[in-house]
Amino acid sequence: MALAVSLERLVHALSNSIIRAQNLVEKAQVANLRSYFDKENIPISLDLKLPSMQHEDVHDIYRVPLASLVPHGSLVIKEAKVDLDVEIGGVEQADPDPNEGYPDLAEIINGAEPIRPKLMIDPEAGGIAKKASGNCAHITLTLSSTENTEGLARLLNEVIKSQARLSEKDPAAVKPA
Repeated sequence: MALAVSLERLVHALSNSIIRAQNLVEKAQVANLRSYFDKENIPISLDLKLPSMQHEDVHDIYRVPLASLVPHGSLVIKEAKVDLDVEIGGVEQADPDPNEGYPDLAEIINGAEPIRPKLMIDPEAGGIAKKASGNCAHITLTLSSTENTEGLARLLNEVIKSQARLSEKDPAAVKPA
């Protein structure tokens, strides 16, 4: 066995990697949302000139925050499957302290570390392990969209409320006094 690592450490490393990947996805989503606001945290807006509903041949100008015009679905790592070909090695277990022996249940409840056996594997064995012993596991990441969080929904609702009609007349048609 070329590289011996405990299955426990491998699973721990994989779970930490998935947690970090989800954190990166979340940070990218926050950065994307942040891009719809300026340095003073004011929504970046677009002024739209639309025909007036009250007057003919007049245009109303509406200031519309860009964040209200695009979808903001959240991405999450929906599923993580591990797909590895590994060689199963021996079982390692630390020997107890010769003076104290194995901790009993009362000692473990009070914080003593139990002595746990570790299954050793070789993740570098690749397809050889599958052919030789049939031992394997598999890895796949699937991203999916989720509903907006309540906080984001409230923020977008406030941004939408800030939309306003700026004027009832076409600014080009208004002559300075």
